[in-house]
Amino acid sequence: MEKEKVSVIPDTESPSGRYAKQPHFTPIAIALGYILISAAWIVSSDSAFHIFSDDPSLMQRYQTWKGLGFVLVSGFLLFLALRYWERRFKLAFEWMERSESSFRGMFENNPSPMWIYRLDTLAIVRVNRAMQGQFGYSESEFLQMSVRDLRPPEAQAELDIILGDDQTGGKVFFNHFTYTRKNGERFFGQGSSYPMLYRGKPCRLAMIVDITERVRTEQALAEETARLYEAHRIARLGDFSMTDTKGELMASPEFRRLLDVSDEEPLTGANLPDYFVEPDRSRLREAWSLMEAGVPLNCSLTRIGDRGSLKHIQLRAECRRLEDGSLMIAGTLMDVTDQQRLLKQVVERESRFTEMAAHVPEVFWIYDHQQQEALYISLAFEKIWEQPLTSTTDTWIHWHDSIHPDDRHDVKMNLETCIRKKQSQEVIYRIRLQNGDQRWVRDRIYPIKGDADQLLRIVGVTADITEDRRQQDLLYRAAHFDTLTGLPNRNLFYQRLTQQCQDSKQHGSPFALLFIDLDRFKNVNDSLGHSAGDELLRQLADRLQNIIDRRGFIARLGGDEFAVLAARGSDQVELNDLADTIMQTLTRPFSVHDHVSYLTVSIGIACFPRDGEDAESLLKNADMAMYIAKNRGRNHFEFFDANKVQASPERLRLESEMHQALERHEFDLFFQGQFDLRDETLVAAECLLRWHHPGRGLVSPANFIPLLEETGLILPVGDWVLQEACRVRRAWLDRGLQDISLSVNISASQINQAGLVDKLEGYLREYDLPPGTIELELTESSIMHEPARAGALIDRLRAIGVSIAVDDFGTGYSSLAYLKRFAPDVLKIDKSFIDDITTDNRDLDIVSGIIQLAHTLDSRVVAEGVETREQLNCLKDRGCDLVQGFLLARPASRAEFEQRLMPAKREPAPPHKQTH
Repeated sequence: MEKEKVSVIPDTESPSGRYAKQPHFTPIAIALGYILISAAWIVSSDSAFHIFSDDPSLMQRYQTWKGLGFVLVSGFLLFLALRYWERRFKLAFEWMERSESSFRGMFENNPSPMWIYRLDTLAIVRVNRAMQGQFGYSESEFLQMSVRDLRPPEAQAELDIILGDDQTGGKVFFNHFTYTRKNGERFFGQGSSYPMLYRGKPCRLAMIVDITERVRTEQALAEETARLYEAHRIARLGDFSMTDTKGELMASPEFRRLLDVSDEEPLTGANLPDYFVEPDRSRLREAWSLMEAGVPLNCSLTRIGDRGSLKHIQLRAECRRLEDGSLMIAGTLMDVTDQQRLLKQVVERESRFTEMAAHVPEVFWIYDHQQQEALYISLAFEKIWEQPLTSTTDTWIHWHDSIHPDDRHDVKMNLETCIRKKQSQEVIYRIRLQNGDQRWVRDRIYPIKGDADQLLRIVGVTADITEDRRQQDLLYRAAHFDTLTGLPNRNLFYQRLTQQCQDSKQHGSPFALLFIDLDRFKNVNDSLGHSAGDELLRQLADRLQNIIDRRGFIARLGGDEFAVLAARGSDQVELNDLADTIMQTLTRPFSVHDHVSYLTVSIGIACFPRDGEDAESLLKNADMAMYIAKNRGRNHFEFFDANKVQASPERLRLESEMHQALERHEFDLFFQGQFDLRDETLVAAECLLRWHHPGRGLVSPANFIPLLEETGLILPVGDWVLQEACRVRRAWLDRGLQDISLSVNISASQINQAGLVDKLEGYLREYDLPPGTIELELTESSIMHEPARAGALIDRLRAIGVSIAVDDFGTGYSSLAYLKRFAPDVLKIDKSFIDDITTDNRDLDIVSGIIQLAHTLDSRVVAEGVETREQLNCLKDRGCDLVQGFLLARPASRAEFEQRLMPAKREPAPPHKQTH
């Protein structure tokens, strides 16, 4: 805003201009002239008359004529003056009318908004049409407003400054002022104001020009410049220009900052190399001198920063000749320190990835789904496929061609699913090597997606799982097949029988179950030894397989018991014929270890659905029918008949005595130690139930445990065993004996018993036992009978501090799924797998697989039935954790077992406070 005094310059058309060289007769001048002339006339005329005459009469007439002459002369002069002023007034009036008309036309028709406002009240007294169009107010609305109403509230202070300048008079200029329209819109204006009289009042005439677009353009340009500079600052990019290679550089602030050069310090093409270290300095001077020849400059340079750190700079420059013939050199300087560091990290990571990919046995690969080709395949491909990694395309073709034909569809669908759903997938398939061998591999593939969720590529990991499949097959065979005879075991038979019951219910097709038991097989073991008995069982299994062939499904249920599922639709005549054939074939002599042995068998037959509609009922009734056949003198077969089923007197007597045994306190606990294989120290013990019969002595558990199960006595007896184990464990703590855990076997009936956890928790609380003191052993079959119930039970048991062990592992379901779900603390390998691990590689592989599997699940492994030092050493080499067997400890009574616990030196635990 600037101010200027206004000087009035007369218009050449004005009255004052036209008569500028004529005298100006003002009223005062006329009056003074008239007085002077009148006085001079009176004085001079009287003096002149006295010269000529002193006659009084003549003097009187002379005075009369002199007065008349004066009146005539003065009247004439007054006429001339009035005539003169009349003409001047008329000319002035005409000039004023022309000026007013000219001002009105210029004011109203001016394209710029104009207004007049009073200096004392700031009220707007006149506006032109452009003003009304610019602000949107009508003339009547303007006349009710002041100049303050044209400005927004925040611009009032700025307006006060202008109004202060207005009071001093003169012309005032103002720029970039903000105004507000009637509709609330704001715009920028530039203008000036002039002092004037309007209707006799001091006013000012103001006019403005809308410069909103120019201001916005300037603001946008300023913002763009600021953004560009900020971008240069963020990108650490400085620019420069110069006229020759040795002249002064016109450098941006960022250019100087990158070189740590102040604004006062001169920068020239000659001293620019001095800011870098050798050998970059010399290299830059050489390249700089070639620029005038038109060679562009692009080099990486290094300088030492202000704190001694290295700073990497990328310099680019070009030289061109302008139209006037002069040289123009322009270029940029960029700080690439971070990029160099990141590049170094990328190179290091790439090197580490290459090293990892070269040694990791899995194949890493990247697949372009659009081009349908592999972008990368790691070197592990050569080890698994046993062929060189020649080229990506060839390798991908070899990969596809090597897939087993039966698996190619699954692999293709797996990849297409990943592409379509953009979800991770997994597939297991076989590949064929060039030498004809076959391997199993597992593909895990993952989609890589962009920000817009589009699929960019597929990455995958392929692992050789041939050995895992072999181990799984071994575990499956261990779980579902008898290791001695190779026949399906009880677990697989029970599954097959259950499935056949369901199928037969659906299709209405009957079938039969044959339960086969060898007569007096114990005599063979006693007379010829267990190895001879095993050989006899193997030969018997071979004969049964030859007999059955496609006529049914045969399995070894355990010991000397076998079962056959006859083909569906077999009638009683066909079943009679099958049973006769079995007996006749098995009664032929067997040659075992240079001895001839003879066997007879008893067979019980149960038919579906007459004798049962589920697997358990059919097995039970076939067993009863077999028992009837034995009572007939053995070497017979019998169909189940409910009217013929009667318990033997011996069995009934034993059953009756067993009911009284719990009341008479005839049951007792024995203990068999479990030893840590690292140093063969005693760390745990298994509780074994024994029956001290008053007349029979110690009754074999094989004789009374099944009866406990059948009669339901297993529940009260099982509760007694749990409580007794807790009581004994408390007593050992009170006596300060060695701190070991006790494991207790739990039957399937107990698992299904309501309140088992509550009872055990009550015993633990009653005897104040710490967590981990008691371990429960569950069989695989008992867990899998009702997996959901068993899972909930195991979770509750762990919650009260009880460990879980799976007993006789490998003889039941041995399902990897249930192992993953239940994650037992301990796996106990059944004795049948331990017996021949020093002579049978299959048993050794199975045991190794179980140990490896258990450790994968963070479970400990206990090997049962270890009877030789060779077996123990073999288990130690395979990483087994604990052993249990006759080699280190036989089952012992409580008093005998406590002697083993005596050497432990420890502070006695605080005495247990009895709560009852």
